[in-house]
Order: sequence, then C-alpha cells, then structure tokens
Amino acid sequence: MLKGNKTCANAFYTDGDYPGSREGDTIDGTRIRRVANQMSQLLRRRQQLLTSSFIKPALQLRGLTFGNRIDELLCGGLIPKTLAFLYGENANLMLNTLCSNAIRIFGGKAMFIDAANSFDPYFIVQNYSRSKSEKDAKRFIEAIMVSRAFTCYQLRELVTSKLEDEISKEENQITSVFVSGISSVFNEQDNTQIEITRIELLMAQALREIALNKNNGVLFVVASSNASSTTFAMKSDTVIKLFHDEKKNKRESGTEKAILMKHYTGCFKTVNL
Repeated sequence: MLKGNKTCANAFYTDGDYPGSREGDTIDGTRIRRVANQMSQLLRRRQQLLTSSFIKPALQLRGLTFGNRIDELLCGGLIPKTLAFLYGENANLMLNTLCSNAIRIFGGKAMFIDAANSFDPYFIVQNYSRSKSEKDAKRFIEAIMVSRAFTCYQLRELVTSKLEDEISKEENQITSVFVSGISSVFNEQDNTQIEITRIELLMAQALREIALNKNNGVLFVVASSNASSTTFAMKSDTVIKLFHDEKKNKRESGTEKAILMKHYTGCFKTVNL
C-alpha cells in the first residue's frame, strides 16, 4: 500500500519514508548500485523478449520464402497447410533452400525424401546455418531427417506409408516435408505411362492429405521434379516452373527464370532469378 503522498501515477517517498532517512538507518551505496544494475538488466531482457516476440511472427507471416524473386510471384512465400510443386531445371536443388528456410524460420524438423540425390548438406551449412561452428552446423543438419529412394516403388512406399508414421511420432516434431526427384525414378523401359500416372496419383494424394491435415503439426509440403507432372499439378495448390531462357549463342547459358503456373493470386507472370 502507498504511504503518505504516494499516488499510483507518481509514487514517491515522503519525509521519513526514504531508506536512510530514519534514525539509525544508513544508505548502502554499493547495494543501491547493485539493485540498479539488476533492474537495468531485467529491463533490457524484457525489451529483448518483446522485440523477439514481434520479429519472429513477422518473418513467419511471409510464409516459406525462397530468398529470391520467386517470393515476388508468391506475394511473400508459400502458404502454410498447402501443397506446392516445383518442376524444371534445378527444381530438385531448390528444395535445399526451402528446407533450410523452413527450419531457420519455423523451427521443428524437416523430412527430406530424396529420389534425385539432390540433398546437399554442405550447401545448407555454408549458406543457412546460423553459425559456422561445427557444433551449430551439426545441430542444424540434425534437424533434417533424410530418406533416400532409388526406385519408384521405394519412393511410393516412403511417401504413402512410412512418411505418415514418422510424422505421427511426437518426438520427431516434423513441421515440413520435402520430396525431391519425382520423375527421376521412372523410365519408359520399366514403367508404362499408366503405372507412372497411378503411382504419381497415390503420392500426390498422400502429400495433399498431409498438407491439409490441421492436427499433424506439418506446415509445409513441397515436391519437386525435373519434368512436369499433370497429376501433381492437379493436386497442388501452388505450381512453379523453373527454366532457362533460350541461348543466344553457345557461349551463353541463358537466363534462369521462374513462372507461376498455379496460385491463388492468379498472377501468372515470369521473373528472372
């Protein structure tokens, strides 16, 4: 309770209330400085917590970003609880960037199913680890659970069966799923077009169900392929094609570009990367 002339708006000590003003009471300067330092540290810590609580949601509000001009096409980034499909040149390699950003911004762990031998831990550590120290780099890489598939049947089993089991394990804390190399495991000699379509449909449907599930903790599901897939395009919410512009001569490699093929904004334009 406030004494004397203290008020809630501007509390102050009256004569006789201030420490050291009473008879036999002395002011310990060292103690006062120590208390003042403690209060200052508490205030700084409170300010840091308030600042971080605003910054983190601000980053997350943009969605899962690429860190290049594709974000302009998406008006931010990939939206949580949707299925995205990337195809074309370097589409499989692009998943390394998305996987890294998912962990860095949204936390949790990522499941990376690699059917194209495209997972690159060295690229991830070099470009996205918060620190270049061996300990931090190891911790960052350990947040990515990698499974490899070498045949279309292995890939189908991973996507349609084992993936859901891993997500359901609470200790895994999987918040994002990436499937690289959809077209890499098919070939005309071993697979008929009917079989390819059937397997792709099973995988696309399984990934879509995971993406739409509001209770599994998974925020982002992204698949990639060197070649286009009508089945995946049909089941996905966002479809992005990566390609190079036509070469003017043999010495030039052409401009790397991206075009939005399917998106809720309906903004189907092309950007240079």
